[in-house]
Order: sequence, then structure tokens, then C-alpha cells
Amino acid sequence: MAEKSVRSKLTPEDIDALIEQAVFGSEESRPKHRQTIHKTANTNGIFPASIQGLYEAAGKGRYEGITVPAINIRGITYQVARAIFRAALKDRVGAFIFEIARSEMGYTRQDPAEYATCILAAAIREGFSGPVFIQGDHFQVRRRMYHEDPDKEFNEILNNKNKGK
Repeated sequence: MAEKSVRSKLTPEDIDALIEQAVFGSEESRPKHRQTIHKTANTNGIFPASIQGLYEAAGKGRYEGITVPAINIRGITYQVARAIFRAALKDRVGAFIFEIARSEMGYTRQDPAEYATCILAAAIREGFSGPVFIQGDHFQVRRRMYHEDPDKEFNEILNNKNKGK
């Protein structure tokens, strides 16, 4: 017999407090709060996923006339993502992607781990369930930098991707 998905017992206020600590808490406490959000998301049937399969299906002509918007949130990520999830649930929209660019990480002071945690907390708070598409934007190798020092360029991409884990 399949096990039923159990929704988290956390209140909306609990989620708000968790995300505040996951972003603004001490450097030592942030990982614990982020982990709690990720576990809660999983308990609620919310999981980070790749959009690759959808792209492959489009390439094989399995669907057409559909667009998948990619949304870069540059500030107040949790609050903006909540609004996006509310609208998506209300209007029953299909796939959409949250992304963060390498350049945005510097001036927003958000690393991929913080960004993903904010998105997942927003999904929990708004009662979303299912796959959440989160990806890096412009994480490709920069040609000039690669020619100057290939190892340094690859390591910079990997370090940005893994920051905050």
C-alpha cells in the first residue's frame, strides 16, 4: 500500500521564521534552518527538479505552442516567489523556472543555496506541491577567461554552484 504524503505541521508563521533564520541568521545556524526547509519541502511533495525532460520532449515534437518562462528574482526572493506560487496556483499555470545568474549573485548577495531555500520555503508557505524548477542562468564558461586559465574558470563555476551548501 502506498504511503500517503503527510503535509508539514508547520504554521505559516513557522515557515516565515525559518526562512528569516535561513537567510539572516548566524553563519553557524543558517545551514540547520536551510536543511529544515528542504526536509519540510520534501515532506510536502515539493522537490527541486530539472526541466531537461521537458526540453527534450519539445525537441522531439511532443508538444508545441507552450512557453516556459524563466524568472530571475533579484531581491526579496521569498516574498516575490510566494507571489509567483500564488499566481501559478490560482491560474493553474504549467511549468516555470526560477533562475539566478552568476552576475546577480554578486550584487544581490545570494548564493544558489540561499536562493533555492527561499524558493522552496515560498512553495511550502503557499501550499504548492510538485517539481520546482530552479537553475543557474549564465553559468557557462567565459571564453576569454577559459583561454587565460581553463582550470580557474571551471573552478569558479563549480564554486559558485556549490556556495552555501
